Amino acid sequence: MNSELWIALSPVVLLAVILHYMPLWRRQNLWFGVTVPKGFRETAEGKQILRQYRIGVWAFAAISTVLGVISTSTTIVWPLPAAILLLTFASIAVFAMARNRTRAFSSPVTERSAPLAGRTETLPGGPLIAIGPF
Repeated sequence: MNSELWIALSPVVLLAVILHYMPLWRRQNLWFGVTVPKGFRETAEGKQILRQYRIGVWAFAAISTVLGVISTSTTIVWPLPAAILLLTFASIAVFAMARNRTRAFSSPVTERSAPLAGRTETLPGGPLIAIGPF
């Protein structure tokens, strides 16, 4: 394998790894954008939804990898951007399917809160940016 192939496939692999762990980077009561009971991600249903999501992500990552290999082994350039776009849009669809499966287990939001204090106004970018030459 040449270095061109590794460089070309690194965005696909990085995106797939980020998408693999993305559902875990949320609050305990939020699963695929749906408010659920606190221990839902440890239940069999929660694990099954996560497993199906990850299978979908890695299946499209494999297809994207094949497109990337085709792009680097031939003179055709368009399969590499198509691979990244395919993985991006397919992962959105896979996330939406997981969200629809999770909606059956949603729990009503019992408490909502909002700050009543107004925001303090500051200079955009901070005072150091405002002092600049422009």
